[in-house]
Amino acid sequence: MVQTRRSARRDLQPAIEHQRQYFLRLPPELRRMILECFNSRGDRRWLAKIATVCKAFHDDVEAVLYRDVSFISRKKILSFRHALCKRPRRATFVREFSILLVKATKSIRKPLKSVFRLLTNLISLEIFVPHPALFELLLDVPFQLRYFYVFALDYPPCLEDILARQPSLVFFEQGFNVTTGDRATPRNILRKDILPNLRSLAIELSHLSRPFIKHPLPSLTRLSLGRAQHEDIAQVLSLFGNNLVSLQVVRVIDNTCTCSCYWPTSIINTAHLPRLLHIEVKDSRSHEYRGLQLHSDMDKVGVSHLRTACPELRKFVWGTDTTTLRRLEKSLGRQRKDWTVMSEYSRILFSVFPNLARLCVTDIYSMGRGPRREPHNNVYMRHGAKNGQVARVDEHRIVDVANEWCTVPDGLGTYDECSNSMPDSE
Repeated sequence: MVQTRRSARRDLQPAIEHQRQYFLRLPPELRRMILECFNSRGDRRWLAKIATVCKAFHDDVEAVLYRDVSFISRKKILSFRHALCKRPRRATFVREFSILLVKATKSIRKPLKSVFRLLTNLISLEIFVPHPALFELLLDVPFQLRYFYVFALDYPPCLEDILARQPSLVFFEQGFNVTTGDRATPRNILRKDILPNLRSLAIELSHLSRPFIKHPLPSLTRLSLGRAQHEDIAQVLSLFGNNLVSLQVVRVIDNTCTCSCYWPTSIINTAHLPRLLHIEVKDSRSHEYRGLQLHSDMDKVGVSHLRTACPELRKFVWGTDTTTLRRLEKSLGRQRKDWTVMSEYSRILFSVFPNLARLCVTDIYSMGRGPRREPHNNVYMRHGAKNGQVARVDEHRIVDVANEWCTVPDGLGTYDECSNSMPDSE
């Protein structure tokens, strides 16, 4: 049964009349927070119906409905442009804009340009388009972004100029999969007068020129590197290491790596990270390099100098393949049968990093799938540590208290839980 606007008004009118005088006296921010609760549950049609019943609710409802918009087709963008032109005030409510176009043509340029010119209060933009020419529209826009997500098949030549026009950026993420065009074209950021306020950077390095960034970013505290070679990691950490609080790396392991590269601590062998609190390392291996033999002799690991490299480190997360995890459980053949390669490695790390509270080792291929208790999730926690860091483990026996570390089997804290518990740098 289709409900007409008149019948909807008749059904809702008694309740609205009873509450209108109290609701409208509230501050606008509080009214919108109340309406946002309904929007978060997916009741967008219910909110739109309120705006048709009472014009006094127009601004509050539209501020909620238009705050975060996303589009996956040219038709939707044309409808959105028509809605903004019909009521220009709606454009001032848009704070987050997301566009995902698998097949973008030149016909989308004009409507998209018209939309960008109206979004004066936009602070977050996520754009995924196959054609790099569409990025030229961002060279002349009225908004100042704080969050910028860029994904494309080809690297836009104007990206550096776009970033120069956005000095307020605090988060920037990019990912390019170069499939066409001139691969010899430089793809990097060389200007040192851009991104002065950037605090978080996530970049995919597999298709970029080296170095991607030549000058340090003074405000950067969080860094995420995707598909990174060891040379890329060393170069980037030499620029940003002094201020980093969080580091996430997806490292490539191939025939260029030596045996010492297999351990996750190898990415910080030559770095100085005095403020670093959290490290997350994920291995990206081709099939023939999965399950490589790790040194059973811990003297060859080379972590003794890391005490001064990361004196404040508190959490270390390592995601690797299942075969490697099984080899880490290999017994060292000493007095105790449970004295494995991984337990020895964890003991060394806890002795080297004085503030390390948790070490998580997990299967990268089961991350985020299946039950929370994955079979190859191991969390090593410091027991009896300084500064009040005392391990409290329910339903698990704390072992080897004398060495001030313990093993918590079977997923007391999964990979996602460890990474999401990253301390806030702000």
